[in-house]
Amino acid sequence: MAKKLKKLKKSHPKDLSVDLLSKALAGKKIALAISGGIGATETVKIAREIRRHGGSLRAFLSPEARKFITPLSVEWATLEKPVLKAGPKVEYLETFDAVLVCPATLHTLAKSALALAQNVVDLVIANQLGSGGAVFMVPAMNQQLWQHPALESHLEKLKTWGAQIYPMEEEEGRIKVPEAKALVQWLIKELR
Repeated sequence: MAKKLKKLKKSHPKDLSVDLLSKALAGKKIALAISGGIGATETVKIAREIRRHGGSLRAFLSPEARKFITPLSVEWATLEKPVLKAGPKVEYLETFDAVLVCPATLHTLAKSALALAQNVVDLVIANQLGSGGAVFMVPAMNQQLWQHPALESHLEKLKTWGAQIYPMEEEEGRIKVPEAKALVQWLIKELR
């Protein structure tokens, strides 16, 4: 897949470029932690919107995320090969200006609040929380999961550790990933 993308970069560089809208995220290194859920399909748009504001990205995909989105599409959006599993390079221990968890499923939120690290998404979140870095979580799930009795306490614990939770609204009986522009504007505002 990486060879295909390199060939694509050489033959169609305009396809990979984005129009720079601002420098609000210039110099910011953002980890995009993609967990499983249909909301993962929105991360391609989100990654490109972050790039439109000058941010650079390193994506981390959970095994569940790869059921919804391919590493190749994430690499196309971020211009970097995504991290799929823990390995000798320990990319999840890098220093990031922010970790954006999108979608933040009930599973990922619960694991993060319980300090469980079972995959690279969990590890990059745990490392960022452990180092006192900025963590932004974008919940996405159906209404029944959103109303799970343990979720509120998990969210409160994560907030006490410094995580910021995107202000979600129910739409069609679900908590959905917001539009890329709105989400990135929130990220810019919170990173100032």
